[in-house]
Amino acid sequence: MELTYLNMKSFMERYFRGYSDWVNSADTIDELDNYYTPDFTSTVYGRLEGMGYPVVRKGRKTFKDSLVHLHADIAETMTPIDIMIDEQRKKATALVKVEMSNRKTGVQLEVDMVAFYQFCLDENSTIKFENVGVFLSDPERAMRFYLKNP
Repeated sequence: MELTYLNMKSFMERYFRGYSDWVNSADTIDELDNYYTPDFTSTVYGRLEGMGYPVVRKGRKTFKDSLVHLHADIAETMTPIDIMIDEQRKKATALVKVEMSNRKTGVQLEVDMVAFYQFCLDENSTIKFENVGVFLSDPERAMRFYLKNP
């Protein structure tokens, strides 16, 4: 497969359709292997108390493990509002609405996020994300929700 605009767009659409289903369970988290390279890096920019700046997760397994931990009681849904794809640079930027709900208490939180994705082709010429940089509209509030709302 080639890194064309249409292929990257289709990849992003499939990713956002499935992410919310896969990320919320340790039983389905491995579906993300279809979207991230083994050396995938996630960087969350924002001042997060006690977590350093920025928060970097290196490696797909480390990233998935952190998601399973953060989503132990939290259901998260990501809905893209707009996706912009730069075919020449093999990058995409997405404005995303993130809705979180505590499965035990029903407490909910909604934040916006801007994410910058870098595409690559793996050894099988399959499109993957190499890295993502995330900017949350209210990172402190989001982390408080994850960490203090179990």
